[in-house]
Amino acid sequence: MNYSITPIIFRDTQYDSVKHAIESTGFSRYLIKKESKYVNPEDEQKFTNSGRHRVVPDRLPSKEEVERTYDGNVRTAARLLGVTERVMKDLMNQYDIERIPLNQAIILKSDKDRPSREELVDWYNNSSVAEILKHYSIGYDKLMRWFDQYGIEKRHRGGTQSIKHSNRHDSVKPSYETLKDEYERHSIHELSLKYGVAKPVVSDWLTSYGIYVSTNTSRAENELFEYCKSLDESFVQHNRSLISPLELDIVSHKHKLAIEYCGIYWHSETMGKDRSYHRNKYLRCRELGYKLLTVFESDDMNKIRALIRTHVGENQRIYARKTTVSCIDSKIANQFHRDHHLSNAIGGSVHIGLYYDNNLVMVATFSKTRYNKKVAYECARMTSHSKYTIVGGASRIFKYFFNLCDVESCVTYADLRFGEGGVYEHCGFVRQKDSQPNYFYFNTNQLLLESRVKYQKHKLKKLLDNYDDSITEYENMIKNGYHRIYDCGNAVYLYYK
Repeated sequence: MNYSITPIIFRDTQYDSVKHAIESTGFSRYLIKKESKYVNPEDEQKFTNSGRHRVVPDRLPSKEEVERTYDGNVRTAARLLGVTERVMKDLMNQYDIERIPLNQAIILKSDKDRPSREELVDWYNNSSVAEILKHYSIGYDKLMRWFDQYGIEKRHRGGTQSIKHSNRHDSVKPSYETLKDEYERHSIHELSLKYGVAKPVVSDWLTSYGIYVSTNTSRAENELFEYCKSLDESFVQHNRSLISPLELDIVSHKHKLAIEYCGIYWHSETMGKDRSYHRNKYLRCRELGYKLLTVFESDDMNKIRALIRTHVGENQRIYARKTTVSCIDSKIANQFHRDHHLSNAIGGSVHIGLYYDNNLVMVATFSKTRYNKKVAYECARMTSHSKYTIVGGASRIFKYFFNLCDVESCVTYADLRFGEGGVYEHCGFVRQKDSQPNYFYFNTNQLLLESRVKYQKHKLKKLLDNYDDSITEYENMIKNGYHRIYDCGNAVYLYYK
């Protein structure tokens, strides 16, 4: 119908056109067209069969063709099959093909570029998740959906680096004859430096070739066990009954003490020991009333032995009432911490010492808080002499410090690798929470743990030879030959006056 020139009759009134009727009555075009009649009968014949027609092709697509083409968008599928949308809908009804919801249609469309399972598995076996995402230009959720659709098992965090390291180790592994000849003339440490791998990797190569080697890690663990046995015959090795099925290296049921000796490479994230590994063992032991000492091979073994003596009651006991307390020089305090504390010295503004027969037997260092700005002071170090257990020593030092500086609040932290820090509760502190496990970095060829603070991403450009701003801190560290290991976290203790 031509709206501008075709005369009509609408509700018993004649108008020159639909447009004229709209202007005269104010009714909608839809309503006027619906109720109008043509004035001239020939006009009705003129406009019959005008407008869109339903076009039916000579051959209709089969059900298989419709199913293969339809991905949730009827219009697109109709165009590809050469039919109208109306015909497409009729075919779907005829073939009993269910309409796909919009959210599923979007997923189907986005998954058209999905690689084959074999291709995806090959990439996953040799690359990190970040590298796969970059290669296919997709998001993490989409990749995880592909894994679920193909039934690909997701490996643990750090598993990618284990694969990469294993592949690299295989690529530089010497032949049997070469390794046997070199091992006769060089130590495992020297070979690890030559091939750029960790010492345990060299040990694995030797073992795989049937060349006998006694690893340093097992020797050190055995030496620690023998020392424990010399203190008390109740110590046993390789206990699997206490926190079954997990193993504890050394246990004394008499003293309710367990010791886990950790070679740092074998207990790193590279080898599958994730953030919760050491903490879970600590928690399992605590539930049973046992103390767990988590010892890293990088720890000072003389200080570890002193800690064990303290736990089994072999140190000489001194009562705080027989000591004198006073402020001491920072140099004297720092040297004492270096000699007797597992974490060595730390800076502070106030240093307090206990003396027994003119010998310094206990030192505490205090500073303004580093992390909790709502608290005035922090006890940064509390250290006892390796040969003595000072009964009531911590309490005496805290009382002296609180009175000296008129302290309203104080915070301190207990490293859960070495104990609960229960002494702080006897001094008026309250255990507020346990922090998440901390992590440390170490180089393949050094037994030196370094703080994560040193290797924050914004500092790496100046520290690393091979830095890439497009990847994470951890990926950069791995790329430069470092590994990451987690501890058990810290217990946080607060004091309010």
